[in-house]
Amino acid sequence: MQRTADDAVQIDTDPGAGAAWKARLERFKLRTKAELELREAVPTVSLRGGTAEAGLPAGWPGTIGVDYLDAGDDEVGALVAAGAVEVDAEAFEALRIRAGAPRWGAELDADTIPATVGQWAIDSSVSFTKGCYTGQELVARIDSRGGNVPRRLAAVVLDGPPPAVGTEVTVGGEAAGTVTSSAADVATGGSVALAYVARAVEVPAAAEVAGRPAGLAALPLPVG
Repeated sequence: MQRTADDAVQIDTDPGAGAAWKARLERFKLRTKAELELREAVPTVSLRGGTAEAGLPAGWPGTIGVDYLDAGDDEVGALVAAGAVEVDAEAFEALRIRAGAPRWGAELDADTIPATVGQWAIDSSVSFTKGCYTGQELVARIDSRGGNVPRRLAAVVLDGPPPAVGTEVTVGGEAAGTVTSSAADVATGGSVALAYVARAVEVPAAAEVAGRPAGLAALPLPVG
């Protein structure tokens, strides 16, 4: 979210999430004089990585970064000239997966419990001192119980091409979860994926994905 004027803010969402955000905000816009506008296909340059000394805000777990909205070739050129490396969509997706950053429509939907994504999501986005807000009771109740949720997001690391979304992950021959995102990973020469795994599965663990040996690991993975 960024302020664009004294009386205006702009919320940056995952592709496809804007309409859901707008509908949710409209529903709870009680006695508030505000107009909500949905902008789609906004040209955006996403910068991830680097060091805190670069002055960038906290981004995904294990890395920092920022999204430049309404950006174009000039912004890309300036970032590259300053030392940034331009990568393709799959390399960017692999970085997101290694960081364990959930994406709307893959790891996130309207029913996602924040604690299933990881404690970083609670620490970075949940207030326990703010007044009432949607979902407050559920989040507070789970936090008071040590963040104990039925499933948690974990990394899947394996050789070969990335598994298809929806592929089953097994541990000890038993179903443990399904792949929600995957990408080829230049850091390992293999693939990385995300999967929600059952609470009973202790990570790290040896696993199989469609008959291929794999490893389950805690997030975030090193992002370099």
